[in-house]
Amino acid sequence: AQAATVKLEGFGCGGIVDGSGFIIAKNYVVTNAHVVAGVKHPKIVDSEGTHNASLVWIDIKQDLAVLRTDPLVAQPLTFADEPIQNGADVLIIGFPRGGEQVSSPGIVLEKVRALGKDIYLQDPVIRNVLSLQATVIQGNSGGPVVAENGEVVGVVFATSTAYNTIGYAVDSSSIKDSVLSAT
Repeated sequence: AQAATVKLEGFGCGGIVDGSGFIIAKNYVVTNAHVVAGVKHPKIVDSEGTHNASLVWIDIKQDLAVLRTDPLVAQPLTFADEPIQNGADVLIIGFPRGGEQVSSPGIVLEKVRALGKDIYLQDPVIRNVLSLQATVIQGNSGGPVVAENGEVVGVVFATSTAYNTIGYAVDSSSIKDSVLSAT
């Protein structure tokens, strides 16, 4: 899963933007919509170097995006077929603060239907969210939450504003069909 987790970089929204993503098909990467919104020329960085990418699908309500790039060498990750259970051990993989890749252990605290806003803070949205006991730092956004079997169970999108050891991910069981249809 670490080899299939990539860094995203670009210039937009008033400055340098960085985040994480993961390979879902040979030349497609999943990330958060808020990572690439406003970025005209996103770049994907993997073990082979930097690749130009283009946005092919975005969902501002679920905070997801799919980018297309040249074929990438790492094996794509797969979404879990079964929903993750509360109390399950997971791994959060990403590039906090745009630095080196970090893999952090976590636990699924609960699955909730959360009321929030879209990425532009305009319209109300209900998301199926995993609440995680894990350290999520800016730059982790868009990275995978991986179960012990290596399957993706969530996509990191936020950290708690009240507790520094709580993070949030969009539950992959609620979004995998939409994401896969974009590839």
